[in-house]
Amino acid sequence: MLISYSLIFAIEYNSMASYKNNVKAIIEKYFKPNTLAFEFYSIHCEKVTTKAFEIADFNKNLSIHSETLYQSAMLHDIGICMVNAPDIGCNGNLPYLAHGYKGREILENEGLNNIAAVCERHVGVGISKKEIIELNLELPYRDMIPVTDIEKLVCLADKFYSKSANSLKIEKSYEAIRMNLMKYGNDHLEKFNDLLKYFNMF
Repeated sequence: MLISYSLIFAIEYNSMASYKNNVKAIIEKYFKPNTLAFEFYSIHCEKVTTKAFEIADFNKNLSIHSETLYQSAMLHDIGICMVNAPDIGCNGNLPYLAHGYKGREILENEGLNNIAAVCERHVGVGISKKEIIELNLELPYRDMIPVTDIEKLVCLADKFYSKSANSLKIEKSYEAIRMNLMKYGNDHLEKFNDLLKYFNMF
């Protein structure tokens, strides 16, 4: 079911109303409405959610649960509430990279164990335990790589949007995404291309 999310909390759809209300409550619990952080979070996640459903609509052969995709896409970045990123209104004390595993902890505490892993598995094109150890990243020692179709969808959709103030609402081109990923090595570029191929976008 492809849905327009431009008025994501204003329009009620009977089949998803309870999920939408639950997601809205969680977001407002960690981001006070009418703040800079809430604005950045809401806009970014709405854009990612729309893109994820757009990609899913091209792949009707996959069994994608709409409510689970909606929850995953709208809550994938919930952990940014704990990081030090004043440009987007977040005044925590952790480095930005921590938002993934901290988001997982938040959703597990909210009882959303079925989708919590998407928070840490959407970062970049996934981060392996090997990379974490070799690069001495301040992350738990475990693979943080998208596994399920929904995790892969959110990971891919997230690459099309940044949280930069001057491009928050602008969809990135494939080439812009590739240029950014090349900074982290050809393997990251290959993983992005693999996601595009998996979802018939390349």
